[in-house]
Amino acid sequence: MMRFLHNPRALHVLFALWCALILLAAGFPLLWMAVSALRAPSDLLVVPPKLFTTPSLYWFREVFETTEAWRWFVNSSIVAFGTALMNMFLGSLAAYGLTRFKFWGREAITLGVLFVYIIPPIMIFLPLYVALDSLGLSNTYPGGILAHTVLTLPFCLWLMQSFFRGIPAELDEAALVDGATSWQIYRLIILPLAAPGVLSVGILAFIISWSEYLFSSAIMTRGEMKTVPIALGEMSNSAHAPWGEIMVLGALTALPVLLLFTVIQRWFVQGITAGAVKG
Repeated sequence: MMRFLHNPRALHVLFALWCALILLAAGFPLLWMAVSALRAPSDLLVVPPKLFTTPSLYWFREVFETTEAWRWFVNSSIVAFGTALMNMFLGSLAAYGLTRFKFWGREAITLGVLFVYIIPPIMIFLPLYVALDSLGLSNTYPGGILAHTVLTLPFCLWLMQSFFRGIPAELDEAALVDGATSWQIYRLIILPLAAPGVLSVGILAFIISWSEYLFSSAIMTRGEMKTVPIALGEMSNSAHAPWGEIMVLGALTALPVLLLFTVIQRWFVQGITAGAVKG
């Protein structure tokens, strides 16, 4: 047994089998959801269940002809993209200030950001709703974007600080000698170098906002402002849940995230690992 464990090829095979097992456990629900979305009504709840059946677009037609799915996806897209942009802009500015300037209370602010991230979202749910409602931002895109930014910004800022710390401070000093202002240093030097990290933060913020349910269910209450998670929650809680339509919406909701990771996974991994040693 010990000889087997010390064999590099055997360890490689065990590692590959372990990865395949994890991939199967994580990917099978997604595969089943996608297959179920393409089933005919007679095959959806058949017993015993079949993995592969004759494909049908019946449930896709039902979703887009009998529901407001287009509006739900537009609402989710606007809020998620807006949240990602807000996190990238505010997070990069805050991270630049916290890592490049020395001022009283800087460490306290950094620890405070981490503390805010630790607080469960349910604890800030009611105060945030009251504040947005009093400002007239409930059932609006700015209100949804602001709520999701409050939810995601602490973690995104904490993560982005490691990216900015990994950029040598000597670049700032050289730019100051050449007469550059702080804004020019941020915009022309620091931000391009930290682009993988900033993009990674935007991805994380988009994913969290795209699938967020708690804040959206209270702030986006009007029918025309519903996001996809709200619609899915209402469908699954109904007395006669339309499982075919739920499978279609679930598959279409997961698709943008999967495509996003597939297209920019190299930059995402680079951004996540940036600053992992320094800082």
